[in-house]
Amino acid sequence: MVARYTGGILGMLAFAVSVLAGLWVGNPVAIILSRAVWALVLFSVIGLSLGAVAQFVIDDYARRRYQEVVPEAEEATDSVVEITAEPIGSAKSTSGSTEAQTNPMGT
Repeated sequence: MVARYTGGILGMLAFAVSVLAGLWVGNPVAIILSRAVWALVLFSVIGLSLGAVAQFVIDDYARRRYQEVVPEAEEATDSVVEITAEPIGSAKSTSGSTEAQTNPMGT
């Protein structure tokens, strides 16, 4: 997400600067817009690249910091915990007799 924002912001900034610089020096509108579009595309790609690197660095820092703060988090993600449930009316139930559990009709 950071990459898209960075690319968009840098692209729009380059476009605006190109338009203002072109108007300042008195260039024709066609030249101003063509240069501004090229600047938009170029700086959008640069911004996407920088944003992707920034996102990677932020994610890496957050993961390392979380592992420092919660040391058992790494152990919990490495091991798999298996949870088993017993069916209702199993032999470990304490209510009723075993005969009633094995023969629910009572016959």
